[in-house]
Amino acid sequence: MPVPRSHEESEALAAQVRAELQIGDEPITDIGAVAARLGLIWFSLRLGGLHDGACVELDDGAGGRVGVAVINGDQKGGRRRWTLAHELGHYLVADAYAGEHPAGDVERFLDSFVAYLLMPRAAVAAIWQERRSDERSAALTLAARNATSWTAACSHLVSLGFIRHESLDAM
Repeated sequence: MPVPRSHEESEALAAQVRAELQIGDEPITDIGAVAARLGLIWFSLRLGGLHDGACVELDDGAGGRVGVAVINGDQKGGRRRWTLAHELGHYLVADAYAGEHPAGDVERFLDSFVAYLLMPRAAVAAIWQERRSDERSAALTLAARNATSWTAACSHLVSLGFIRHESLDAM
């Protein structure tokens, strides 16, 4: 899978992964199981204030590859979940961490991939239809159903055009 170069490509990558896993728009309740199914072995270790996580790709000795991710166990649950999905993205696009990984577009578009993987557009639209009379309720429902942080849910609602950025201050 190629590295996404736009939010549209990030959404397409997330849709491709969901299709491969045959999970439609249902919430991903166990991102660890999803990662393992896709070939990413992961560990959660107490890393204090160090990085949120990292991923390396290894030769499996038989012409294939295996990914290994370490997630900072000192982070809150929602952050660990997001980080594991982000590192899964690096593994899937064969862009696993190697030394000093540059920040920028790759990181931004992999975060976009995570948002679409955990909160697919159709699921967000369905929640919006249920709760649109109350933006705060819609954001809370989105975060709760998809086990994401409040910030991630609100940011995704803004990026999809369901709420205005200015509404975030009020919420």
